[in-house]
Amino acid sequence: MIRRDLSHENARRAVSYLLIAKCFTIVRLDRSHRRRLEIAAGVFLAVVVLIVGGAKLYFVSSFNPMFSDPATVPSTAASADAGPRAGAVEETRRLARALLVAENLPSLSVAVAKDGSIVWAEAFGFADVERRVQATPLARFRTGSVSKTLTAAAVALLHERGRIDLDIPVQTYVPQYPRKPAYR
Repeated sequence: MIRRDLSHENARRAVSYLLIAKCFTIVRLDRSHRRRLEIAAGVFLAVVVLIVGGAKLYFVSSFNPMFSDPATVPSTAASADAGPRAGAVEETRRLARALLVAENLPSLSVAVAKDGSIVWAEAFGFADVERRVQATPLARFRTGSVSKTLTAAAVALLHERGRIDLDIPVQTYVPQYPRKPAYR
């Protein structure tokens, strides 16, 4: 039986319920739309998992320091005699160990040369952290994109000193460098 004697308040409440029910009605999708929605939800979930996992990895690696005390950082020195520079070498060793602890670096290699000969070379930390293999002065480190910056700085210094002209072809300095094809 339908009631027809709705008061003004009851009518407003009934309309509110109808609007709420209409807003929360589940949309029925056909298979292709449902499949797209499932894929989008899966991709969204995968992105969230990657972000959370990456953040966890960052915080775990940041909060577990490689070295806690500068005095415990292992080092391997090359067989070069520092001679009268022994005090400067000891100060540099102290600073290098402190840098490894402060920046949570796995390793660091230092070399000082004078008049073309190595005065002092030493490596600090581990070349292979997982296997705890100590770094040596002969260890090679990957430089990544840092070499581009160093090359640009070296070329700028040579240009500033008048030893290189940037307006002539590179083949003037490196004849083996291949020529680029002419563009029209």
